[in-house]
Amino acid sequence: ALEEVRRLRKFIGVLNGDSLQNLPVGISTEVGGHSYEIAITDIILKPRYAEIEVFMQFTVPQNGKTLTFRGKGIKLTKEGGIVGDATLQLVADYHINLDGDKSQIILKSGTYATFDCSGFQEMHIKADVKFSRDLLLPEDLNGNIQEGNVLSGFEATIRSWNDLIVQIDMPPFQVRNLQGFGFTAESVVFDFSDLQNAPSIVFPKDYQSPALLSGTPNLWRGFYLRELSVRLPREFKKQDTTERTTFTAYNVLIDDQGFSGFLEAKNLIGLDEGLMSGWAFSLDSLAIEMEANQIEQAGFNGELIIPIASEDKPFGYYAVMNPNNEYIFNLEATEDMEFDIFKTSELQIDEGSYLEIALRQGNFRPKALLHGSMDINAPFGEGEAAAYARLADLNFQDLQL
Repeated sequence: ALEEVRRLRKFIGVLNGDSLQNLPVGISTEVGGHSYEIAITDIILKPRYAEIEVFMQFTVPQNGKTLTFRGKGIKLTKEGGIVGDATLQLVADYHINLDGDKSQIILKSGTYATFDCSGFQEMHIKADVKFSRDLLLPEDLNGNIQEGNVLSGFEATIRSWNDLIVQIDMPPFQVRNLQGFGFTAESVVFDFSDLQNAPSIVFPKDYQSPALLSGTPNLWRGFYLRELSVRLPREFKKQDTTERTTFTAYNVLIDDQGFSGFLEAKNLIGLDEGLMSGWAFSLDSLAIEMEANQIEQAGFNGELIIPIASEDKPFGYYAVMNPNNEYIFNLEATEDMEFDIFKTSELQIDEGSYLEIALRQGNFRPKALLHGSMDINAPFGEGEAAAYARLADLNFQDLQL
């Protein structure tokens, strides 16, 4: 019907009784640079009113697909005025890929448009946002990857397709290339608007986007996570609990480039809490910079007590994180380090020493290879009769723990 209206140019300005004498006729309304075209195709005359059948079509600018809406039994007065609500229901679910095909809007049953005698008025959207598994992966709260996709539903009423901005909640998910880290976010702003951004949006430092580079930030589209909960991978274990350690991150974006933001936290696991296959450890700070779903830089540091060392004089460590949970650890000994088992009075750890920690079945498996020298001052006997064996500057190589 709309094809015939377009071909014969049978668009009218206002719906009234006279305009319905020669169907089909149409009303075209332009909002935000896009046309919403309505066609009245059939009319049934009744004693007190008439009923019309109406279609509306709208071409989605992102992919050129046509959304079709239909309404039957819409009542008109004898003068041609609409009685009650004039509602047109979406005839089928529509899948609309967003820029970069990393996410998708699925318009569902319950999506409808309203119109009056002058044409299109508003569109009420009931939809799911679906994220590609190349971008995000659903997880359970134990950190296990689930099948399917990360989905989030929303409803919104808009006047213009180019001015959709709405809050959604995101269920637990992981970011591909940042394995094991879990995220949950509430009140995420889905920005599909060309006219505005989320209030007080903060773009990550050094973030690159065509909209920002061109000086038109309002044209940026994506998901703004002002605040999100971050769960550490299960290998960062605390004693006497199976719950994952969490912290809060801020100002993260998800758009056609991927997940971008800076995740930072301090004092996550105390030295009296952390357990690494029997070795006590702390997690003092962690920082991860993500851009376009790639790790730009990431690392964490803390302290570690190796089995033969004094508990009150731990080693310091720093670890670099690579994609897919590959960790490279560096060991740092304090100046007054001691090996209790050897009764050392002075200990020097050489630079060639290293800490190797492998990740197996969700657990850190630590191993240290140490080089250095030590002075031993070991007592023999007890009390006043005790004697001491003093050995100075003893070198050791390849001491494995």
